[in-house]
Amino acid sequence: MISAFECVHDGWGIAVLVGVPNKDDAFKTHPMNILNERTLKGTFFGNYKPRSDLPSVVERYMNKFAQREEWTMLCDTLASKLMTAGNTLAATLCYICAGNIDKTVEIWSRSLRTEHEGKFYVELLQDLMEKTIVLALATGRKRFSASLCKLVEKYAEILASQGLLTTAMVYLKLLGSDELSPELVILRDRIALATEPGM
Repeated sequence: MISAFECVHDGWGIAVLVGVPNKDDAFKTHPMNILNERTLKGTFFGNYKPRSDLPSVVERYMNKFAQREEWTMLCDTLASKLMTAGNTLAATLCYICAGNIDKTVEIWSRSLRTEHEGKFYVELLQDLMEKTIVLALATGRKRFSASLCKLVEKYAEILASQGLLTTAMVYLKLLGSDELSPELVILRDRIALATEPGM
């Protein structure tokens, strides 16, 4: 975490450190890397008062008051407020930090059109599914919203229509078998029958 910060301390960029470090991890760097010609936004170094008002979520996290569960709730709350204010990009980042795949994908899926910036719907859906799977695997999430299941169903149908039955089945298996819609069960069974040896 600190290496990202130190890479930008000479004015090469801006560091935003987001994460929940292990309990025994320390934020170790030379204080001058932070204090030299900088405006502090939050600190681990005592009673320094920031020049600007920070959202309480950042302040509480930087002061190590937030536990993982509280961090998730605070990120979700901040994301909701950012969405209300029209700051979709920042809200998306907060939803990602909270591990809220459903809300993140809901925002990303707004860009799914028949064509966008030279990409067709299938390419846009593939990009969305790749990002979604990375998030799902990173969070270990096993249950998804109905809208996300519908996107996976559409993508699996496209893969199956292109002859990529095994890949389609991999995506369907990510959803698990609990509470699948009848359409998903039928699609999964059809692909399973088509991929059986001797068929």
